[in-house]
Amino acid sequence: MVARGPAHATHPRFTPSPWQGVGLPVLIAALLFLGQLGGIDLWNPDEPRYAQVAEEMRSFEHGAQGLVLLHLHGEPYTQKPPFYYWMAATLSAPFGHVGHWPARLPSALSGIAVIGLTVLFGRRLYRDPKTGVIASLILLGVFRFTHQARRAQLDVTLTLCELVALMAFWSLDQKRERNASRGLLLILHGAVGLGLLTKGPVAALPYLIIVVFLLWEGRRSDLRRIFPLWSPLVTLAPVALWFYTSLWLAPPGHFEEAATQNLWTRFFYGLHHPRPFYYFLYQLPVDFLPWTPVVAVALFSGLRTAKARTGHDPDRKTRRFLLAWLYTTLIFFSLSAEKRGLYILPAFPALALIGSGWLTPRFDPPRIPLWLSGGAAAVFALLAAVAVLFASLPGLPSTFLGPTALPPLFLAGVGSVSLLSAGGLLWWHAYRPRAANPITILLLAPIALECFMLFSLFPAIDQEKSYRPIAEFVAESIPESSEIGIYRRQSIGSALEYYSGHRSRLLEDNAELWAFHREGGRVLVAPRHHQPFLEDEAGARVLRQFREGKRALIVVQLQDTPKE
Repeated sequence: MVARGPAHATHPRFTPSPWQGVGLPVLIAALLFLGQLGGIDLWNPDEPRYAQVAEEMRSFEHGAQGLVLLHLHGEPYTQKPPFYYWMAATLSAPFGHVGHWPARLPSALSGIAVIGLTVLFGRRLYRDPKTGVIASLILLGVFRFTHQARRAQLDVTLTLCELVALMAFWSLDQKRERNASRGLLLILHGAVGLGLLTKGPVAALPYLIIVVFLLWEGRRSDLRRIFPLWSPLVTLAPVALWFYTSLWLAPPGHFEEAATQNLWTRFFYGLHHPRPFYYFLYQLPVDFLPWTPVVAVALFSGLRTAKARTGHDPDRKTRRFLLAWLYTTLIFFSLSAEKRGLYILPAFPALALIGSGWLTPRFDPPRIPLWLSGGAAAVFALLAAVAVLFASLPGLPSTFLGPTALPPLFLAGVGSVSLLSAGGLLWWHAYRPRAANPITILLLAPIALECFMLFSLFPAIDQEKSYRPIAEFVAESIPESSEIGIYRRQSIGSALEYYSGHRSRLLEDNAELWAFHREGGRVLVAPRHHQPFLEDEAGARVLRQFREGKRALIVVQLQDTPKE
């Protein structure tokens, strides 16, 4: 459970400026999320696919109906709703192409908004402006969140929609004025509706969180106020309009594929990423590093406090709300067979708020716990030692990272920040026993390390992660109107199509390979281990190999009549 600190009780008449504390976190988020946003290529598998869907929409390749019925590789796309693609296509319209940064900009702007709203939400939940600021800095220091906010993906936008909905509910729950309630209800249900247009039924999770919280509070009668009879109209009308219009435009079988494959099969059996039910029990702690230990202690400390406390508990409602938010999300996605670490991203603001609720009161006592400052100093010292080791032995990184050469700026930055952070934590703890300075180091050091990863390491490994070189080589090897064959590597189709400007054809078996050859296809991309078969049976000649090891790909040209 979430710990309650003594600082929260010192603000019985909390009336600060409505935007107090928002500026600094939002500024840091803007620099972190928008800086060099288009500086690296779109990385497989999601980014090129989402950019290609938006490009086929922007180009009006499929006419005006392509704004409603999404397309990928020229075929109707059944995987996701259209809201993110509408934003990316609109932002790209002045430039004539869905480039790197317009494809990522909706996610980056959503991330900035999430940071700003986390400041405001923390202040409202705990009645302390510092708590919201600390929660936002915790979230900024979680690499999983920062990385996703710089990618062309849907989950940060979904997180924003769910956060707006839950903030509207919390504000609504504090007010009884009818006029204010009507506006907040519109925001609540409208945000859920936008979430449904972003990623489908999973966006209705705030409703389940609200129901769990109100039932836990023993306030079942309030459900009628939160869910008035007209609320489904606000939530579902835009989604229904898009959905039924797309069905009307779609070919036969579109609904069955969308409903069966993307809802039933994905949830109950796992379509692309089936994982065991306990997956998030180990994945979530990894994804929320480096703040996982603080959140774990906050949960445990809150549980002990709750058992020992009697009488009035002013923070019980906040604790229950955050726990309902966290555990409902965790249980829901654990029940689904389809699991990825990024699916749990909408719970990250709750984790940050839980951690900040425990950390904020530590500004007032003379020092923070030794396990926190000492443990963090040990981790920073280890990072500094590793950076020095890699810098002094240039061949060592290749042992762990394959062909990647760690840039000197990255190693120098990680080593310097880590060493200064470790020294600062130990010095402040020993000689200046005030908690504010060590906590500031803990909050800002992860963000500084992220900067070196995003702006130094990632550009260095871009050529290894990007499929642009392969696509550009293939585009030079085939006539302008020809298709690219992709033999038994479905995941690279969108990247090759996006960067080459050519349509691709996925060849999942030999019959499709022979059909591709008969219809005039001559150049295809395949995994390196299929080279003997393609040379012996399909009359192929290797034009070039890209990458090494298990990820090696070859570009081949079919010459002779293949054996069938």
